[in-house]
Parts: sequence; structure tokens; C-alpha cells
Amino acid sequence: MRPGTGADPWDILRKPAQWLWKKREAKLRHGSVARKRMEALTALYGQVKAAEEYQRFQIGKYERLLALALAGTALSAGLLGVSIAQGAKTVTALERPVTGEGSQKLTLGLQIGDGPPAQVSLDMPERAFRAEEEEWLLNEAQERLTGQMEGADWDPDAVSEDISLPGQLCGGLVEVSWQSSNYDLMDGAGQIRKDPVDEEGETVTLTARLSCGDSERMLTFPLRIVPKETGAAARIVRDVERKMRKEGEADSVGLPEEFDGQPLKWYEIPSLSFLWAALLTPAGCLALYAAWDRDLMEAGKKRTQNLLLAYPSFLARTALLAGTGMPLRTVFFRMAKTTGQRRDDPVREEILRACREMESGKTQLEAFENFGRRCGLPQYRKYASLLSRNLQRGTSGLTEALNREAQNAFEERKRYAKKRGEEAQTRLLAPMLMLLAVVMILVLVPACFSFGRI
Repeated sequence: MRPGTGADPWDILRKPAQWLWKKREAKLRHGSVARKRMEALTALYGQVKAAEEYQRFQIGKYERLLALALAGTALSAGLLGVSIAQGAKTVTALERPVTGEGSQKLTLGLQIGDGPPAQVSLDMPERAFRAEEEEWLLNEAQERLTGQMEGADWDPDAVSEDISLPGQLCGGLVEVSWQSSNYDLMDGAGQIRKDPVDEEGETVTLTARLSCGDSERMLTFPLRIVPKETGAAARIVRDVERKMRKEGEADSVGLPEEFDGQPLKWYEIPSLSFLWAALLTPAGCLALYAAWDRDLMEAGKKRTQNLLLAYPSFLARTALLAGTGMPLRTVFFRMAKTTGQRRDDPVREEILRACREMESGKTQLEAFENFGRRCGLPQYRKYASLLSRNLQRGTSGLTEALNREAQNAFEERKRYAKKRGEEAQTRLLAPMLMLLAVVMILVLVPACFSFGRI
């Protein structure tokens, strides 16, 4: 409901609100905010009712402010009364936070003897695990880790890729640290460091240290690291790479001619540049074809826009020259000299073409009709029709008709400009949404990482 209108449950506050409004209005009557409110209410209700509506609006607003202030005061007084009635509650023991919740900071009041009370802060750590709880968690973590290492997607006897080793188990209650028996082959993070690996494979033992409170447990997992690819071609490539590393100072390295009793033939792969050229040529042709069509459509659209924007001023110029008593032929020739000299002015181009037609022997009627037809817009065809009717029938009132048409054209141009502004706002919506998405990512990504570390 709008403030100050209709039945209101806060009518009891009407008189205090009126008094407060009169006091405030005497000080702020001539302020900029008050003037803006009056302008808005004048636009909504008219000049006659603006003052009355302004008074209703202001009094209704003060009624609600007074109601809110009274409600807040009553609530504060009630809470103060409850606090006084309960008094200071004596604390003899503190409950620890549940394990996993982290420590809590408590603020308590402390009075020593008859001295003045003081406010102190305590850091309450979470409850530590008992020995049987730590043992149960270690057993649960061992069962989960063993099942994860033995039932993983990779085979412990044929590991060829980096593996993912957990750092926590049981919801973060059990910490896991890893050690490797051969860091040159695989490190404690599960990454294979040696490349290439021997063809027959190499073994490494990963040791997991499970920690829960003061209790620890060690688990070992033997693994066999094998090369990534076991095909004949991959084995040949690895042999050639080992040979190149051994003969690092040689100018050239010979390629093997046989492998496992089968002859090998090495050859250079021909360049596929011709294939790229064959694929890019039609793609480029299609792109240019579409670009030329787009440029043509844009040029036509631009010409139409320029004709629409120039139509009001063109009509006004015609009406001004025709009002001086000039013949229509002279009017066109005069506009051809005085119109803007820009080469991309479509109105000037069509006026010059009409003048050349009249100079070449065509009648004024044909030139004017061709002028409207070439412009291709209903406004220009109507303009040509007015000129043709004046030539055929000799009717008076051409100047008045042109002035009316010019006035209508100016109104149409205003609507067109408003439409273009709305279209521009719509086009700005996509960049604004993209900017909003970027801001959301910048805010949410750090928050998600911080939440994941908790």
C-alpha cells in the first residue's frame, strides 16, 4: 500500500507524524530532495493534486518510521527485562567442542573476591580422541586405503601412469603421509620420475604413515613400474632414444635395420602442406563470399538509415525553397548545389541524378517519380507523389503539405532515435551478463577453494 493512502492500521500515529512532518518541512521545504519528490508526484497526479499527495506521502512515511522506532524500542526493552530477570548465570564447567569442529573462542565474565568484574577470553580446544577411538579410526583408515590401492583402476603389478595418493582419510580425521623407496623412479606424490623405464619393469615400495592423534601406523604397498607403451614400435623408439643418449657426442646415429628377426624400413613422412592449402582454399572462398554479402547488406542498411535520417531536413528545405515561389525544377537544382558535399550522402546523389534526367530531356514528372522509386522508401515515394500531383493538377497548398509532412517526419525520426537507443541497451545486455559471470567466478572460485581447505 502506498504511504498515506487508504485505511491504515497505524492511524494512531497520525498526529505525531503530522507534527514531525511540519517541523521537518519548515527546514527542508526548499531542499533539492523535496523538489525532486514534488516533480515526481506532479508527473503522477498532476499539478493540482501534487501538493496534497506530497503531504500524504510524507505523513504516511513518518507514521511507519515512528511505528518501526516504537517496535524496536519495545523489543529492546523486553530483551533488557529478560536479561535483568535472569541475572548473570554462574558457570562451573565448560563443554569442549566436538572433535573435528575445531577450537572455539569463549568470552566470560570473571570476578575475583569482592573486586570489580572483568571480561576474559578463553580458547577452548576440541576434544582429543581416546585411545580406543584412535585405534578404531586407524583400522577404518587402513581398510579403506588397502581397498583403494588393491581395487584401483590400475594394476599394482603394471603401473605405467602417475597415481593419485590420498592425503587424508575418514573425513580428514586420519592424516596420511607417503614415502618412496626409490625417489628416482616414483616420488611420494605418486608421480613417475624416470623416463624411459626399463622394458622388464622396475619395482618400488610406497610406505604410508597413518596418523590419528598420538597413534600411528605404517603400511607398505609394493608396485611395479612398466613403460607406458608396450607395442613393438614403442619399444623400438625407446631403444633408439637410449642409443642416442649413449652416443651424445656422435654427429649421427644409425637406425636399427631389424627387430626380433623382422626387417625395419625407415622413411620420412611427406609434408601435408598441400592438404592444408586444399582445405583452406574453399574455406577462404566461402568466408569471402559471406563477407562480401554481409558488406553489401550493411551498405544497403546504412543507405536506408541515412535516407531516413535525412528525410525531415530534406522536406523542410524543399518547403522553404518552394515557399519562395521557385518552380520545382529550380528547387531541385538549388538543392543539388546546397546539399552536403559528402560522397556517401544518398539524398544528394539522388537529387543530382534527378537533375541530370531533367537536363537530358525527361519531364519533371518522370524525374520526380524515378527519384521516389530509386530511394525505395515509402516516405520518399509519398514526397514524389506530392510533387507529381502538384505538376499534374496544379493544386495549391504544396508548401503546407510539405510542412505537415516535415513535421510528421521529425516525429518519426524521434521515434526512430528512441528505438535505436533501446536496441543499443539490448546489445549492451550481453557484455553486462558476461561481466557479471566473470565477477561471480572471481568471487566464488576463491571461496570454494577456501571451503575445500577447511
